[in-house]
Amino acid sequence: MADNLRKRKRAAISCILCRKRKIRCNRETPCSNCVRSKNAACVYEADVPTRVTPTGTAPLQPRPAEPPV
Repeated sequence: MADNLRKRKRAAISCILCRKRKIRCNRETPCSNCVRSKNAACVYEADVPTRVTPTGTAPLQPRPAEPPV
């Protein structure tokens, strides 16, 4: 069963054009899709936005159950 479970190999970050067109990017400079479409500027974002958890908020605390009315 473990042989059937394969991780998908793909580029983690695509160039702007590939991301816009929702196609696979091979992370070359320029990538093959930009070369094929004759896009002069194959641009990758410098910063990859990450999920940020809000700071200054208290973690959720469990509340005691209210007695039935």
